[in-house]
Amino acid sequence: MKNLRIRLGFLNCETVFSSGQSGGLALFWAEGLDVRFRSKSHHHIDVEVHSCDGFLIAWRLIGFYGHPTTAERHRTWSLLRDLSDELPLPWAVIGDFNELLHADEKEGGLVRRENQMQLFRDALSYCDLFDLGFYGAPFTWTGPGI
Repeated sequence: MKNLRIRLGFLNCETVFSSGQSGGLALFWAEGLDVRFRSKSHHHIDVEVHSCDGFLIAWRLIGFYGHPTTAERHRTWSLLRDLSDELPLPWAVIGDFNELLHADEKEGGLVRRENQMQLFRDALSYCDLFDLGFYGAPFTWTGPGI
């Protein structure tokens, strides 16, 4: 990870290494940012970002990786709720939740169960989080021959 950090031109990094072929998180930041480590697990990195200009502005950034197994996803939502209860700062959560908000976010394969997506929506609602949306291709992965 050190070599990647240097190649990308960042002086600071916090990582969670993958377990087999799933997971893994890395948060890189440039010199001059006041980033304070809070906690991490196999599924998250939590930091506070403080203003460097004297304006006492602080917020949280959480890099997140949802459990890859559907049966264990309830642990992901519990972790997200626990993190939201810890510190009353504005926050953003980025990463891969391994879940969909709506069925039209997926193409092909098995149909996602509505109650499974609803558990994700309930966790986001509890945490006062919402999807900021994106620009670009509608899907980030395509299989061979697609």
